[in-house]
Amino acid sequence: MEKSAVQIQIKQYKKLWETVCMGSYHRLTNPMQNGWYTAWMSVSQDKKQAVESCVVIDPQANAPVLRLYLCGLLPDVVYCDGSGNKYKDAALMHGGLVLPMQKGNYPALQIVLKMIEK
Repeated sequence: MEKSAVQIQIKQYKKLWETVCMGSYHRLTNPMQNGWYTAWMSVSQDKKQAVESCVVIDPQANAPVLRLYLCGLLPDVVYCDGSGNKYKDAALMHGGLVLPMQKGNYPALQIVLKMIEK
């Protein structure tokens, strides 16, 4: 079971390597000012893919909605996440991406957005 989980993680890493390692890095929150979660993102050089990561450092009961304001995306473009949800760039950068409620100790979430239309 552990081997298969690691194999899946390696495949995911290989798919995202270029965006994370060669793209631009953006810190979305400052963990020193916001003590209960931290978030960052990487945007590919051509800005067709973005990878957002969020880790809840200090889970809270009745926590407020987690909304991440993304940056570095192409203007006037529609992005799609892995669930098929579509977002305009302006909505992601100015309205924010609402994250699902996270439960447990140090829950982490990673969302991959891909450009689908200009």
